[in-house]
Amino acid sequence: MKIVVYISFIFWSFAANSQEFKNQGEQETAWTRTFFQNKYEKQNFELFKGSIKEVDESHVKYDDIILEINVPNAAYKIIFTQGIFYPQILIGNVDPNEVVGNGNFRISNFTEVNYVNNFPTTRRFKFWLFTKGMANPKVFFIELTNEQTNENIDLKTFILNSKLTFAKGGWMIL
Repeated sequence: MKIVVYISFIFWSFAANSQEFKNQGEQETAWTRTFFQNKYEKQNFELFKGSIKEVDESHVKYDDIILEINVPNAAYKIIFTQGIFYPQILIGNVDPNEVVGNGNFRISNFTEVNYVNNFPTTRRFKFWLFTKGMANPKVFFIELTNEQTNENIDLKTFILNSKLTFAKGGWMIL
């Protein structure tokens, strides 16, 4: 998996070097657009069926796995506390050798990426995923879908009535 991540980084670096960017933000926007064009495939995740307990402001426990989350908006936290997204999804998207024991995942830099969203029924997000034993975080993307929405719905209501329809890791932050 580490070799694949490194090769992915080389690909993204090569693709980015073929264009001129004013800043890192423009470069990451281009990478994100390319990622969704090339890697997106609709998925269907069920809500977490086990026990969910909010341990404190930034920790949520799913059965025996604790996920540390640092989100800038209380509405985003619903994604985790309602079991829409949970660490067991990450275990399928992370090298098993990197999963050692409890409390291995930390999520930060959580933002909505409107510029790669074409439908009012979906919202896409990216965040940095820190994994125990890894020095650098990985950019991770998720998509929520709410079929009963309109463009006037507030974020909290959208999230409460949504389901996870895409989850995939992108590139390492160096």
